[in-house]
Order: sequence, then C-alpha cells, then structure tokens
Amino acid sequence: MLRLSRRTLRHTAATLAAALGFAGSAHAYLLSAYDASVYTGDTAALNAALGLTTLTAVEDFEDAVPVPGLGSSLASDGRNLPNHAWDGITTTVSGYPVFTISLPGIRLFGIGISDNDGGGQTITVNNLPPLDLSSVPGYRGDVSGHATYVIVRAEAGDADIAQIAIDGSITPMFDHLVLSTDAGLPASVPEPGSALLSLGGLGILARLRRGARR
Repeated sequence: MLRLSRRTLRHTAATLAAALGFAGSAHAYLLSAYDASVYTGDTAALNAALGLTTLTAVEDFEDAVPVPGLGSSLASDGRNLPNHAWDGITTTVSGYPVFTISLPGIRLFGIGISDNDGGGQTITVNNLPPLDLSSVPGYRGDVSGHATYVIVRAEAGDADIAQIAIDGSITPMFDHLVLSTDAGLPASVPEPGSALLSLGGLGILARLRRGARR
C-alpha cells in the first residue's frame, strides 16, 4: 500500500504546481501574413481586407513625427514611393526597425513590408525569442514593391505588445503601422494540453492525499 510522508506530498504538489504554471504562462503570439494582392490605395478598403476594424492608432510615415505612444528606430523616407507605400506615398527608410509602444493595452500590431529582398524575415515581440515570418502562410518577399502585410495578435496569457523588432532581410521598408487594444480573437478557452494536464494533476494530488492519510 502506498504511504507518503507529508513532506513528500508537499514536494510533489509544488513540482506539479510549477509544471502547471509553466504550461499556462507560455507565450503564443499569433502571426498572420497577407501577400501584396491585398494592397489597395483605398486605406479603408485595405483595413477591411485585413480584418482591421478597431484601431487605436495608425502611423502612415508621411512625415517625421510619429503618432503619440510610438517610437521607431527608422525615420520616414520622405520620397514619393508609390510602389512601396501601403498608406499614402512614403514609407520608412530601409533597415531593421525596433518599434517601441508606450500606449497601454496594445493587443494587435500590424505593418506593411515592401522591398524585402531576400525574404527570410524574423519578428521579435517584447524581447522574446524571434519568430520566423518567412514560414507564415501568406508571407512573400519582393524586390521592387509591396511584399507582405504582417499582423501580430496577443493571445490570452500573452503580455501586451510593447516592442516589435524585425530583422533578417535586405533593404526592407515599412508602412501603415497599426495598433489596437482589440486583438480581434474569440474568447479564449483552455488549450487541450493545458486542460488535460490540469485535470490529470488534480487527480494525482487527490490520489496522493488519499495515500498519505492511509
């Protein structure tokens, strides 16, 4: 018959709680990508095609002054670049941007990418390990114009979006940056793996407690 000391029971419970906590704290930012066929010079129609219905802020990079709450390591290019601009006629200068966001509660970040010679871009959210953009369905490289529009959504349990860094291609330009406090995702439910782990853990603890009392 199984007999466990209270010390062993406490240790097992702590280990299990740590495992459950780890399972619940995983970051799962959701990436979506749309190729250049979604582009239209009608910004309202572009937003509708991208499913962007509730926007907190929009940066069009038509001038050197960013919208309040947004910082960027890239300045506006300032040239007339209609083949590259997703909003208006200018984009950022080419480079590898770091966007910082001080607006509270941002759950969605979107940006249009152009002229990303070489493709293979990565995106880093809040200094977490980089995510591979090039493997996202809909992602495309382009050497002379509009390439891909990328949207990052924070899922339940993810921290608000405070920083975005994009790297890994040659001479990319960026435009039509959008921010929203609404990720546009349905209400969350426990992931199957996490739910099963939780239920299994509760069952294990119950059995251990019964064994300790015998």
